Amino acid sequence: MLSMISEIKENFDVIVQLKLTDKSKQSLTTEDDKIECIISISEVDCYNRYNKGINYIGNISKIPSGAPCLKWSAVVKHPLHNYSEDHNYCRNPLPSTVDRPYCYKAGNKWAFEKCIIPVCDCRNSTQDLGYHGQINITRSGHNCIYWKSATKYTSEGQNYCRTPGGDSDNAGGPWCYTGLTDPRWDRCNIPVCESAKCPDLSVISKLKPLDGKTIYRYGEIVKLTCETGYRLIGSKSLTCQKSGQWNGTLPYCQVVTCLKLRTLPKQKLDPVQTIYSYKDNVTFKCDDGYELSSADTITCQSDGTWSNKQPQCAGVLCPPLPKVDNALLPTKIQGYRYPETLKVTCETGFVFDGSDLLQCNSSGLWGFIPQCKGVLCRDFPKIASIVTSIQATKRYRFPASVNVSCKAGYQINGSNPLNCNQTGDWSTPPVCTGLLCPVLPKIENVQQIENRQYRYPNSIMIKCMTGYIVNGSSWLKCSAAGNWRTPIPSCKVDLKTQEKSLLTAVAVGLGATFVLIVVVICVVVFIRRRRSPDDETRSKPLKDPKSTDVYAQVSKKGDIDSSRLSLQITTNGAIYDNQNQIEEKREYYSFAGDIKIPGTAISINDFYDYVDKGRGTKGPIEKEFAKLKKDHLKETKTASMTENTGKNKYKNIFPYDETRVILDLQPGKAASDYINASFINGYGQVKKYIAAQGPLELTINDFWRMIWQNDCGKIVMLTNVFELGKQKCKQYWPDPKTKTKTYGSTEILLIDEDVYSDFTIRTLKIVKENQSKTVKQFHFTAWPDKDVPRYASSIVHFRHKVFSSKVSPNGPIIIHCSAGIGRTGTFIALDYVVNEANDLKYIDVFKCVETLRRQRVNMVQTARQYVFLHEAILEAVMCPNSGIPSKDFPDLYKELMLHDSSRNKTKLQVEYQRMNAMCEKHEDNVFDKGKIPENRTKNRDSTILPVEYEMPILSTFVEGHNEYINAVFLPGYKNKKAFIVTQLPLDHTKIDLWRLVYDHNIQTIVMLNQVKEDTDAYWPENQETPIQIGAFKIELTAMESKPFCTCLHLTFKYKTWDERSLVMCQAKCWDDDAVVPDSKEDLFNLLFEVENKSNNGDNSPILVHCLNGCDKSGLYCVLATVLERLRIEQDIDIQHIIKQTRNRRPQIILNYEQFQFIYDAVLEYLKQFETYSNFQ
Repeated sequence: MLSMISEIKENFDVIVQLKLTDKSKQSLTTEDDKIECIISISEVDCYNRYNKGINYIGNISKIPSGAPCLKWSAVVKHPLHNYSEDHNYCRNPLPSTVDRPYCYKAGNKWAFEKCIIPVCDCRNSTQDLGYHGQINITRSGHNCIYWKSATKYTSEGQNYCRTPGGDSDNAGGPWCYTGLTDPRWDRCNIPVCESAKCPDLSVISKLKPLDGKTIYRYGEIVKLTCETGYRLIGSKSLTCQKSGQWNGTLPYCQVVTCLKLRTLPKQKLDPVQTIYSYKDNVTFKCDDGYELSSADTITCQSDGTWSNKQPQCAGVLCPPLPKVDNALLPTKIQGYRYPETLKVTCETGFVFDGSDLLQCNSSGLWGFIPQCKGVLCRDFPKIASIVTSIQATKRYRFPASVNVSCKAGYQINGSNPLNCNQTGDWSTPPVCTGLLCPVLPKIENVQQIENRQYRYPNSIMIKCMTGYIVNGSSWLKCSAAGNWRTPIPSCKVDLKTQEKSLLTAVAVGLGATFVLIVVVICVVVFIRRRRSPDDETRSKPLKDPKSTDVYAQVSKKGDIDSSRLSLQITTNGAIYDNQNQIEEKREYYSFAGDIKIPGTAISINDFYDYVDKGRGTKGPIEKEFAKLKKDHLKETKTASMTENTGKNKYKNIFPYDETRVILDLQPGKAASDYINASFINGYGQVKKYIAAQGPLELTINDFWRMIWQNDCGKIVMLTNVFELGKQKCKQYWPDPKTKTKTYGSTEILLIDEDVYSDFTIRTLKIVKENQSKTVKQFHFTAWPDKDVPRYASSIVHFRHKVFSSKVSPNGPIIIHCSAGIGRTGTFIALDYVVNEANDLKYIDVFKCVETLRRQRVNMVQTARQYVFLHEAILEAVMCPNSGIPSKDFPDLYKELMLHDSSRNKTKLQVEYQRMNAMCEKHEDNVFDKGKIPENRTKNRDSTILPVEYEMPILSTFVEGHNEYINAVFLPGYKNKKAFIVTQLPLDHTKIDLWRLVYDHNIQTIVMLNQVKEDTDAYWPENQETPIQIGAFKIELTAMESKPFCTCLHLTFKYKTWDERSLVMCQAKCWDDDAVVPDSKEDLFNLLFEVENKSNNGDNSPILVHCLNGCDKSGLYCVLATVLERLRIEQDIDIQHIIKQTRNRRPQIILNYEQFQFIYDAVLEYLKQFETYSNFQ
């Protein structure tokens, strides 16, 4: 507490002494033994003389004259500050002029007097050393003694606390002597003269005084506001009171809040809050398929409004409507958004192929584009004597037109072309009528001839009147050229008497001759029956007219049965039946007796065992190869001439002089008759082949001269132009783009190019000297460099294709590779031995190659080729039913269904066993990839693993996954990688399946298993919810349901890369526990649906999967390939196709039920399309 003692001084000063009571000492703070008391002048009515009372705000209004003070509001001369005007208390607004508070006297507002106000006994600040007040008590409570009784500073008056001496004594403030021994002196506690200070307002968050001050004292008024983004709650101003407290309740600042945001459809907010305050940012995001109408972020502003309107989510905008051929689209072309769906209408004559809905999908693209296809026309009408390119399997749609042509001798009558109409009917078909022959002239003495028009192939018999005979042919036939085939006869007189005599003489002569012949025959028979039996069995050499070597011997004729249709071969206890089908037309010769098998020959019955045991490196077959004579066996003088060496690709491979092909000399060009090519004899046919070196740049013109000169119709090419980066042969035909190329005086035109899985067939037209010839080039593309084809079946099928194709030039077949000896010799030997085996029933590979090497150097060049030759011969001889014409299949099927009582099996079952024995045997190491530890868990069935070199490689990087997947490529008929078969993915291999789809550009998936668990699905269940598998996002854009399958239209995207689309066809016609489908008809429909959906230009594979990637997938791919070949070739080869697929997936068609199902399905297919079996 403070006590106050007042003393009136002169000049009206009153000193107000402030003393500390004991109780007040306790409230003083101690810091480094310095005790300071700061007194607020507002607690006592006195003024601070140190600042001339500028801050005096007391209530004294007394002046010495005793006159009352005027209110300051009545005075306008001096501006007031810091207090209210409406009072008359003493104040000092002019401290620069007046040294204490004053006021203006009443009655004279221009005169003022200093007021009578006590002076506060305090010092100006804690640093003030000039204290002159009257406090005489130390901080410890001791009384000060008079300075004059002290030993120092005796000049000081009284006993008040002072600061005498230098700064060193007074640094701690005023002091005095106590008169005690301890303490002898002590410091005084002198209050600091200050007005009352109110609490600091800065502690109130975001509150801000308008004048920017931080300290306010008694009487001061502060006007308040809040920082930006906050609003003031409470009074806008406060007054500091005497008590040092603010009047009223303290205001506070409340953050500004913005209006509540709406919940809009398809929109998400971040963050989600009930209240949003100043500076809060809200980010908006739309569901997939939707986009914001404005900026994605808005901010709550200081005035409680949002920086922008809340955006809305609208479906992503799709581009203008795509063009849909033959469809009627709405007039509105653009402005469609997800998920708008349009129903499209086809034009008259067109129907939908799939869904009729066009949907704007979530990616901003149009999903499945409906296709309006022409209505399917009925079966092509039957027109007698028609010649047309119509394929039996082709289905025609509106508005297709088919040009019809008639066979030779006929002409079109009626409308041509034949049009498929919008009703699905064909226009009225034309008629092929025979060409009209000229009207017969009048023939004298002829019996009456019908007076009508005669057409091809009409015939008329000419009869003369009695007494006349026909002079010329009695039959006149209208020819295909529209003229009479023979000269028109006449009737001449019949000289009966003369002719009768002549005929009698002739009859007698003929009778005598006949009797003589009968007598001679009887004598010869009698003599032969008297001959010794030993003479009949004696062997003697016979020149085989079908071979260039003498190694046939004549024996008992009765032992040869060339008409035999079956061959029994026993292998590992199984019996196989082999129909002997002759593939090419050959000349046959009669033998006087049986042909003994040479020492190097093998009976057909034993050949399977021989090859099976002789395979492998350094096996019996390779050892036999080592015995063959090699290098040049005959003279090569012409080839070695200096002018010809540049025409030889290899310096040690020349044609023999006696077998070389000799070209016609060109005028002025010496040695222009040379080409590195040799005539080679076939079995039973001289100069059947020409084995040639692949053309060089220098020899392409000579190559075409050779073909023209020898009237060659077929070229067999067994090398690629480039292999392993090296040119093996110069391309000697035009590119598909240019279509034509000229070599010397010869122009070559590319008419057609047909690509198959292992070979390409090109039709080439040669134009020279205003003449032309058409040849076919058969280009085998599956022969790897420095090796042999992986599967013998490929070259066997190729050979069948070469020799079953018909061409008009019938000269030698040109066969070449690079050098014209290795692959060329192998192919020629294959054809030679197969033809020989079909005739003689034994196989002599060694003798054949030996014979070929006497015609061209080192034919069948390597031991590996020699072994492969044996495997190919075995394939060709054991499985000769390559390409059964479709018209013959129903009869063959009946034959195969017959029961063989001796074997207690049908013939088809025997065929199945024989095929199993002939299939490729894989080494165990080809499955090693699927057996390594990191891949074992990726296989559903450990017995079904991919053949490593047939497996599609995964290249897209995914952490923890390698390039392996349990899948293999399977060939179609024309595409070597038409299918990829795989298993239903496991949960941890779903990412690998999508990598497979992505890496190999899959556009169609065929699913043959049924989904039993939710975890099986690797696609979205609905269109609203896409799924994410690793870095792949998959969406369902459309769905089509059909009786036999469900088609899902999917889009997928890898990371942020371009979006792709595909179709998945899920079969409904095949239960999981069924070996074969429930319905052949449904399977056909599924095949057609997939074919239509996968009709893409880049030949990407179709992905087919079932549970284990084998059982159902294999049957599906085999049947698809069988029907593909049927449509192209009009023939059927089921076993060859099964073997081709087993080479890649050995477990395919491993039960007889599926094997028979394929035969049954083909028969059913032919019944549905009868035109197949009638195709000519």
